[in-house]
Amino acid sequence: MLNSNKIIISIAFLILSMGHSQAAEPPLPSKTLSVWIPYWNWKIGLERIKEIGCNIDEISPFIYDFAGKGKLHLALNKAEESLKKLRDIIKTCSNVKLIPTIVNDWRKTPTSTVFKDPKLIHELLQDDIKRKNHIQEILGIVKKHAWDGIDIDYESLEPKSLPYFTKFAQELSQELHHANKLLSITLQPKTEKTLPTIKGAGAQDWPALAQAADRIRVMAYYYAESLNDPGPITPIYWLKDILKYGNNLIPEEKFVIALKAFQGLQWVRGGSYQSITTIDVQNLSSDPRVLLQFDPLTSSSYMSFTKGGAQHTIWIEDLVAMKNKLDWLKKEKLNGIAIWHIASQDVELSKLLIEQFPKNVVGAQGNTTNSDMKKDSIQSEGDKKGATIRTIDVQLSYSTLY
Repeated sequence: MLNSNKIIISIAFLILSMGHSQAAEPPLPSKTLSVWIPYWNWKIGLERIKEIGCNIDEISPFIYDFAGKGKLHLALNKAEESLKKLRDIIKTCSNVKLIPTIVNDWRKTPTSTVFKDPKLIHELLQDDIKRKNHIQEILGIVKKHAWDGIDIDYESLEPKSLPYFTKFAQELSQELHHANKLLSITLQPKTEKTLPTIKGAGAQDWPALAQAADRIRVMAYYYAESLNDPGPITPIYWLKDILKYGNNLIPEEKFVIALKAFQGLQWVRGGSYQSITTIDVQNLSSDPRVLLQFDPLTSSSYMSFTKGGAQHTIWIEDLVAMKNKLDWLKKEKLNGIAIWHIASQDVELSKLLIEQFPKNVVGAQGNTTNSDMKKDSIQSEGDKKGATIRTIDVQLSYSTLY
């Protein structure tokens, strides 16, 4: 009888101990969600924003580039009507800020565009008068359209432009802050191994720019493009290197990591590469002989096949890859994550972002945010294990995006 009592007490103690060991961990600090909506896929972008609603913190309409002689150009078709639709969708979302992007694409003619033109920006910023006029033009459009700020995305600059770009950011920051507006600067990726002579990153003084700006968005993609060899656009080990470098130079409250979502690259052996989306990959994956796999080393998904006798390899930041990276990033010292871009035809992007960035706010249609979109489960990394590459001759159709 005595032994039985001891057994009962022991079991009770064990149950209590198990209860304590399974206590819920404290919630992770919330991260902000920023999204770009490009002018060429505006309608689809609006659909995704409508689904995600107030879960978004900042929306950057990707709508400004350059016309002749360094003047800004509004690239959005039917701009007044299109912008009104965006504002109508988020009118009940008091937390959402609108911070449009200016990119250094130069429209030489109505049918000819120079993308990421470094010469245009260098000539514009090295001249004191031209730089001042450029700043005043930016300030003018911010005030005219009642934007919450501006996002500067001047890419592929030469290292010689570094002092002028820094001075431009400092002067623009002063003007915007005087008007109670925000400055966001989108930067190309750097790690401790990045050479100061490299085009793009070599023109960007991270500490100085972080001091001037309210947001520093670092584009954590382009990895495989820089190697010119098949591979992921954002391997997790490279992302960690970017974060480590940035944490030493950018205050946590300003640091934002930008990811390319539901996009990737298709490589042809002995040839070039081109952009591909998850919709393209889904069309391929519908054939049981073509398998999409998850690579734990890079936290990216990939597939391989033959077409016309040539070997093709696809690396894609799909649902599984994005979920793994977001789960990791949410634990790091960051202000938030930016998504390039929101205009995906794949509705799974909306479901993923709602799950990853929940907020107790009123939704875009006057209801609580769209938690019902979480119902579809997201495939875990474990579901991908054990897959093997197989090859097959297939015909592809592409929906190449910017």
